[in-house]
Amino acid sequence: MLLADLMDNFPRLRLSEAHMELILYMWARTARHPSRIPSLRELRKFQKSLQARVSTQTRECRSELGNVFFANDVRTTLALDMANPQVAQHVVVYPELKPSSITNAWETSRWLELPLDQLTPMVRIGAHDFFVNELALLETGDFVIPYLWATYAGVLSALCRKCTYNETTNMITVLEKTSRVEAALFVRSFVDLENGEELPMFERAYDTDSHENFRTAMPNPLRAKANGEELFTLFLNAWVDDVSGNVSKQWNKHWNVCFENACLPGVLLFQEYFVRFVSTSQNATAPEQLASLKEQVLSTHDNPYPCFHAGKQRSCKFRIAVQSLPADNPQQSEHCSHTIGARAHLYCRRCFNTRAMPEDDDEIADWYASHFMPGRPRTLEETRESVEYQLALACNSLTTDIETEQKSTGVKDPIAAVWIERIVQKAKDLTKAAARSPDDPSLPHTPEDLARYLKDWLDAQPGDHMNPLLNWSGLDPHSSTPVEILHTILLGLAKYIWHSLYSTWKPAQEALFATRLASTDLNGLSIQSFRPQYMVQYKGALIGRQFKALTQTIVFHLHDLCTPELFTLVKACGEFSAVLWEDSIQDLSQHQADLRVLIANVLDAYGDVDPLRVLDKVKLHLLTHIPDDIPRFGPAVRSITEIFESFNAVFRMCSVLSNHHAPSLDIALSIADMDRMKHVISGGYWMENGVPTQAAENVRRILEDHPIIQKHLGWAPPVSTQPGTAKPLGLKSSPARALLPAELEVLEKNFALQTAFNALPKDHLWRDGSSVVSNTGDVCKIGSFVFFGGRDDFDAQARGVDTKIMAVYVPTNAVTISPYVVIKEYRISSERHPHYDMPVLVSVLALFAFESHPLNRASQDIRFIVNVQHDCRSSGCAPSGTRLVRQERTASSKTVSVLEHVQNSRYIINTHAFHNAARLRRAIPRSLTVPIPLKMDRADWLVSLSARAQDQSVRKKEEAKKKAKATRERKKAEKAARAEALRQAQQQQVEDEAEDEGDDEEEQLDFGSGSE
Repeated sequence: MLLADLMDNFPRLRLSEAHMELILYMWARTARHPSRIPSLRELRKFQKSLQARVSTQTRECRSELGNVFFANDVRTTLALDMANPQVAQHVVVYPELKPSSITNAWETSRWLELPLDQLTPMVRIGAHDFFVNELALLETGDFVIPYLWATYAGVLSALCRKCTYNETTNMITVLEKTSRVEAALFVRSFVDLENGEELPMFERAYDTDSHENFRTAMPNPLRAKANGEELFTLFLNAWVDDVSGNVSKQWNKHWNVCFENACLPGVLLFQEYFVRFVSTSQNATAPEQLASLKEQVLSTHDNPYPCFHAGKQRSCKFRIAVQSLPADNPQQSEHCSHTIGARAHLYCRRCFNTRAMPEDDDEIADWYASHFMPGRPRTLEETRESVEYQLALACNSLTTDIETEQKSTGVKDPIAAVWIERIVQKAKDLTKAAARSPDDPSLPHTPEDLARYLKDWLDAQPGDHMNPLLNWSGLDPHSSTPVEILHTILLGLAKYIWHSLYSTWKPAQEALFATRLASTDLNGLSIQSFRPQYMVQYKGALIGRQFKALTQTIVFHLHDLCTPELFTLVKACGEFSAVLWEDSIQDLSQHQADLRVLIANVLDAYGDVDPLRVLDKVKLHLLTHIPDDIPRFGPAVRSITEIFESFNAVFRMCSVLSNHHAPSLDIALSIADMDRMKHVISGGYWMENGVPTQAAENVRRILEDHPIIQKHLGWAPPVSTQPGTAKPLGLKSSPARALLPAELEVLEKNFALQTAFNALPKDHLWRDGSSVVSNTGDVCKIGSFVFFGGRDDFDAQARGVDTKIMAVYVPTNAVTISPYVVIKEYRISSERHPHYDMPVLVSVLALFAFESHPLNRASQDIRFIVNVQHDCRSSGCAPSGTRLVRQERTASSKTVSVLEHVQNSRYIINTHAFHNAARLRRAIPRSLTVPIPLKMDRADWLVSLSARAQDQSVRKKEEAKKKAKATRERKKAEKAARAEALRQAQQQQVEDEAEDEGDDEEEQLDFGSGSE
């Protein structure tokens, strides 16, 4: 039964009813014990019984606009997370006040922006529960009132208001001064003091004339809601997008809502296993479904939701808060009730920058420069007021003023727009009814009565009548929609640059670029699929991962294929993207400063290429908002929606296999069943008669012992590869052998291995290795460039040294000695490459011009791998070679050009590579990687660029007028030609008819004369 249930619930291998029925039938026919194989009916009955006990609850929802859809309860989904030992052990519920680096959500400032009463309000120490805003006693004898529980440098602590205690009067005074106290110092809680009749009286507080403000708040009301159980807050990131429910290209629009548990480490959130589905609908729009999500989230604030905590092995309760709203740019604009449109004047959802050119010529330069920086931020209050004002205008039948308000503010609420249409229609109906019944007192007969009637009618309708995100405590959609780099960078900036490149190429240039791109060294790049010929052939239909590959490699292959201005833009984009994809930030202020310089360089370089582009593409302006998102949401790569887009494949298969009578229900139940299966086989708990229960050991071992099951469930457990581990070649290609004299000489000269080597017999057997694992888990193959460390005499940054792996030798007895690596040493030049602005590697042999033996390093000393490219431009490498093209896994007779590298020692460290980008920057001198402003006199340059933009705009308008005039004249000429052709055709038809009539008369005369 288990295997059948598992087979039916693989997310990406969905099976139809017919498939499952046939599989179970054939299985039963060939099984040794057919009676143990369930029928499809028995399987469905078993699944239904489990779903009632374990699965996420699916419930019917009705939006305020009347649409019906089904949603998986986010509360029960999170409760399953907490009851799953694979998940609960990673959950963090306290913000970190002094992180060593910014990597995960709790290390950012976003959690601290919420009202403090929405954060985790308590800590359990032994049998004592310490809540915020309650008096507590420390082991030092001091009284404090904690107002925030958090971790400080990894130590659980509380930020407290200090109190002074008068033993004589048994009174305390609350001081304005605050302090940080470690949780281990708390000994007695407010309840302990109250029950022991040791609770002192409050004399006064620093901010009030009465002590009652503090005393009446005790005990914390949340203590009663917790009811003796631990209470914490879980954060989630809610994702919404419009997705096709078809696998084919035929569009079948659904609005999907998913989320991820933001209390988990970011490295886990990149796995499909941790994506949680909420709802989908072809009818209910995103705001309507978010209203249902909002209802579920806010319900936990009044009634915290119970769960079993698999890590603590006891019952707990939790509340839910929304951290961010990742989505593509149009959807994030809708979240903000922002005007959606490519040509909207107020085009930015984050600020009030406008495309509308000022009438005063003196202001044009400042207006143009404003697009290169963030404008005045939009606020939740202003947006909400604008929506309310538009509804009021609709009640007063001022539809023209509504359009004016929307254009002047850039606010167009998707829910309010529907209500405005209803109000306008209601006003028309009432006006007609009042005209037919002038004496009916129940109908409005004056404009004032009509406005009052409409307002009362609107207030009586259920719902908020506007975007639910505008009335959500602790959530501001303008500031909670971080710039999403998949759609803004890869499918925005990189795509624009790629189009500018290939649109100017001829076929010969495309072929040359493809040949150069195929010569890219992929060692040290996180690129899974690299198909240069495909990318050039289908250059107009690339996707995100292909743009990611191009961004990291394209700069090395563009010499003589683009203008200097465009090449500068490509460099700026590559340098900016590598910093943006860092997944951990060590120095926040430096990271923000670097990003601002890099973003300015991108926009300035684009200005040189096309001064009007920044006005046309809002994605370019959105780059300026990224540095402000970093402290609040962490590394920009944490807000990427790539994993949600990947999950769409699971949704589509569920949609295809639905009977389409109730698609929202079918899809929600299917995905809930998948979550149930994942929960059970990963050791998750559920309640049976009030007792936490989990599957048997042999069931839980299925996920742990079978990587193929993990793969199909989207779960990637941590890989525990020992650093320094070497992989030998196969025995057939590399049998065990004794080392050659030259190889022995290299080993004997390495003092780090000399002791272990001397203990070995000279005829000890070794095997040639193919790769070795670095300290960071990178698999470093022969020919890879790596940084070494670990030896006291080795400091890569001080010496400016990088190395290339030449050979790996693996001992047959790895217990007595480790594998060793033969490397070739390169020095990092103190100057950047003049063309690429990247660090240059020069061989030590070439630099000092003396004979040098290869160096040997212990395999455990490999720090990390870096991507290095050959300096083909300076070396003059040309596509002078050929190779046979493989087709159907066989060498064909066709050949293709191959770039042949000139044999020299000049290499370039690729600082555009995403993998290990932060480690590389820390390993080499900062002078080689620090961003350099492209325009030192940027203010003056922007003024001159503004003038260029105006001239180009005028030229474009004139060209557009000429083109429009030419089009009109062409269409007029074509119309005249068609009319003339029609006239001639009609004239020809008349002549033909007259000729036919003459022929008929002659035939009749001939017939008549013949009869006589």
